[in-house]
Amino acid sequence: KPVQAYVTAAGYTGAAGASLVLHDSAGHVSRILIGVGDAAGLYTYADLPATLPKNTAGYYSDQKLTAAEAQQAALGWALGSYHFGRYKSGQKKTFVPLVLPENVDKKKLEAAAKAVFLVRDLVNTPANDMGPEELAAAAKKLTGQFGKADINIITGEALLKKNYPAIYAVGKGSPRAPRLIDIRW
Repeated sequence: KPVQAYVTAAGYTGAAGASLVLHDSAGHVSRILIGVGDAAGLYTYADLPATLPKNTAGYYSDQKLTAAEAQQAALGWALGSYHFGRYKSGQKKTFVPLVLPENVDKKKLEAAAKAVFLVRDLVNTPANDMGPEELAAAAKKLTGQFGKADINIITGEALLKKNYPAIYAVGKGSPRAPRLIDIRW
């Protein structure tokens, strides 16, 4: 009854995205209520790693989730843990961890998060540090991780010879040679 009275007094409705921290008699976090709505999905959990109290070894769901729901929750949590720190040496942002439900496919989770983080890093890098040459280097590095991937990079005037005049025309005004990056699996 005291918990129910506190929840009511706090005005917590359980609406999607709403959260409420519950404390035990010693003042420690005992539980956090999180409203997920009718269609809980990937982004339902994405802001939690940065907004939940940091004084814990990790969070877990005490609700039984299907494998698909657990995968979405874990990926949303992982994506919410992204931090672009390329230009801030020594400053690593910390996020509270999630204790993965048993029915999460960890390999798929890690692969998806790693792919999204790579794209976010490429997008978040300013254009003066991420031009055609740097993007081609990132593509080479990526394909090097997969033995079956082939990469072909066409640069500068070779674009005209290979019948890519539009790419050449757009890039020729820059001191950085334009490139077409073709990755095949």
